Amino acid sequence: MQHSNYAAWQSTSPEAIAEHHYSGKFVLRVTPEAHRGLALDAAEQQVSPNRPIAARLGSPRPDPLASRHRRFRAVTSPQAR
Repeated sequence: MQHSNYAAWQSTSPEAIAEHHYSGKFVLRVTPEAHRGLALDAAEQQVSPNRPIAARLGSPRPDPLASRHRRFRAVTSPQAR
């Protein structure tokens, strides 16, 4: 899902974003100082530079479509009426 500009990306629906296949790779631009600090953290921990970065980014977000489906089922189920 590549967009040539931010405005085109903004108009993409959450469903389309959630259903897109992702490789797990993305480019993140940081300052040279931040890059150096991340590299030092990784070296001190004797791990790949990817590991502390992934840990700092945190765990994946919950599936946004799952909560919508739960709300829809709650509203439309016969027990909810």
